Amino acid sequence: MPAIKSILVPIDFSTVAANAFNYALHLADRYPARIDLLYVMPTALSSPGMDRILAARAGELKKEAIEKMVSFRSKGIDNAMNTLTGIPEVCVFIEAGDLGPIVKKRIKAGKTDLIIMGTTGREKPLSGLIGTNTTHLIDETKVPVLIIPNEARTRKPGRLCYATDLKHLDPFRVTELFDFFGPFAPNVDFVHVSSVSHEKTEFDLDLLRKVLDQPDIHERLNFTQISGKNKVDELLRYAKKSAADIIVMNRPRRGWLERLWKRSHTQEAIVKTELPLLIFQADETAGTSGILRSEEESLTLKS
Repeated sequence: MPAIKSILVPIDFSTVAANAFNYALHLADRYPARIDLLYVMPTALSSPGMDRILAARAGELKKEAIEKMVSFRSKGIDNAMNTLTGIPEVCVFIEAGDLGPIVKKRIKAGKTDLIIMGTTGREKPLSGLIGTNTTHLIDETKVPVLIIPNEARTRKPGRLCYATDLKHLDPFRVTELFDFFGPFAPNVDFVHVSSVSHEKTEFDLDLLRKVLDQPDIHERLNFTQISGKNKVDELLRYAKKSAADIIVMNRPRRGWLERLWKRSHTQEAIVKTELPLLIFQADETAGTSGILRSEEESLTLKS
């Protein structure tokens, strides 16, 4: 994974977006990285039935957006200033259209390494600009997406709860994970949630340490297995009980028909989490060369 040099924060000027901006400021301060605040104005195409109103007020709406953006940026920096070592570079962008295509264009141009978005919190329906586009962006983008619930408060990510389904490719993303959180040197707790309490799983943590060949992080790895009927609920409960700072999940790539009919664990976690949630797009081909030549030569995972 390339170094985090630019963080995109889509905003709608709400308290939810302000909380996500605050989190972004503290991450950017440690990397260091630039923050791009993005506000997307609605258009006639994105707001059917509003074409005449939007056309008549286009200039006025743009002026209002600029004023709100300037205020949002200044207030966010002022609120975080006392807890920052320096003030990260914060750029502002106001564009018209749909958020998804605009973000994808920025990613394709190499302008974004991480997206940070806010949500309204546990069991509440996602609403507004942020909520409407969160799962869409996660489906479509190739860069990591960090979800910040409105209840979450900014703190150093010193302990990560990494949800694993024990597929042989999954644990090898730990190197990428430590690269991502390099400035924070976190502990990583691999957590596997089984649907039945009697399921027996052997996870070879010692072999993982050998494969990583990074002695400095060996003692910061742990594996935990828990069980429960609802895997997401059990994962979130464990993360909170273990004082995790961030939950990490891999989102498998799925076709549009599968996304239409099947609700994913990731989508459920976005709605329910009270902790920051980092989502990577699973790369089905990653790790198939070099150390990962076959299942027999990879980690010993038995169920």
